[in-house]
Amino acid sequence: AILKEWAGAIVDAVNVPVIFKIGLIDPEDTINAVDILADTGVPVVHINLRTTHDGSDGLEFLKRLIGRCQCLVAGGRIKDIDDAERVLDNGADAVAIGTAAMKDPELCSSIQKVLKQKEME
Repeated sequence: AILKEWAGAIVDAVNVPVIFKIGLIDPEDTINAVDILADTGVPVVHINLRTTHDGSDGLEFLKRLIGRCQCLVAGGRIKDIDDAERVLDNGADAVAIGTAAMKDPELCSSIQKVLKQKEME
């Protein structure tokens, strides 16, 4: 109830899209939070999956979030194109890259170029 009230107040108070970032701690609580945010009008939910390697719990959980919000941004230890592709292939609408991008300022543009090239093929 508090999340719904709080998110609704923020959405009502601003004239820009609202992005909420949440971490994956308890899967059922996280799904509930994403549903509440989407119902409240939050267009973008950013989830930190914590792990995104092949077979990880984070990627398995990501599949459960498909279609629950307008735009799902996912991240969690994205460090190269393979990580980014895996997250997109498992249902995210966009990829969040944090620490790795700070260490390698060219990383985001490199990933974007590869993804655009694959899209054109």
